[in-house]
Amino acid sequence: MSNFTEAADAIRRIAKTLEGFKIAADALESIGSVDNAAKEAEAACDTAKREHARVLAQIDEAKAALVDVRTEAAQVTRDANEQAEATLADARIKGENLVTDMAESAAVSTGKMTEVAMTARDKMLAEEKDAASALAVAKAKSKVLDEAIAVKQTQLDALNESLDALKAKLA
Repeated sequence: MSNFTEAADAIRRIAKTLEGFKIAADALESIGSVDNAAKEAEAACDTAKREHARVLAQIDEAKAALVDVRTEAAQVTRDANEQAEATLADARIKGENLVTDMAESAAVSTGKMTEVAMTARDKMLAEEKDAASALAVAKAKSKVLDEAIAVKQTQLDALNESLDALKAKLA
């Protein structure tokens, strides 16, 4: 029976050795889980950085578009004001010339003078109306451009909020 006792002792020694291997395997498995979690966190960080760069690029595009719209709006307003002022000045000059011409015609014929004066007045009123219409069109264009600026500003604000949210995620 001593062989059985020796065999039992040998099996107990092997079991103790295998228990150490089990502890080592559990430790390696824990290390692997931590390594996987670190890799996943790194991948998430890289994704957030790419999203951050994309949002920054969108913000830059929105800012450039906003500047372009504002520049265009300012130019349209300037052009419309210049055109309206030129039309009004031209109408005044024509009106003054017509009045002068009318005064000269008055010496010739009172009846003809009245007709010329009425025609001149009607013509001057029509030109002033055209100038006012041109000014109204310019103001309408300016309003449309102001609305476009507001839309771009809203988009820029939304992009800034996205950027802030991304920054908060990265923090």
